[in-house]
Amino acid sequence: MRSGEHSVYNMRAKPQKIGIFWRTGKKQYSGYFWPDERKIIQTFCDCYVDDEQIEGNLIIQADASNKEFRFFLQTADASMEIPAEDMEYIIFKNKFEFHRSAHYKKPSQAWRN
Repeated sequence: MRSGEHSVYNMRAKPQKIGIFWRTGKKQYSGYFWPDERKIIQTFCDCYVDDEQIEGNLIIQADASNKEFRFFLQTADASMEIPAEDMEYIIFKNKFEFHRSAHYKKPSQAWRN
């Protein structure tokens, strides 16, 4: 598959917005992540090599500060890192805004939709 082409399975699997919740001690965090559409489609194509039967996981790793993240698309045979600059994100700590990625460009309250 050439870059920019879409198949039924990669359009179905492509995340548009990801919301996660986690705790560190008594602190509760939530994060909302928006992948760059063109780049995430290419990453899916590279990782799944046009085989819609392969199962995979999207892994999100937070550092100790809960401000920096690493993203991976993982299958049984491969793990591909998604560059952090390919994800816009906003993080909340105890329901208050805590951190935004340097390239966050979403409109106000975009995380609610």
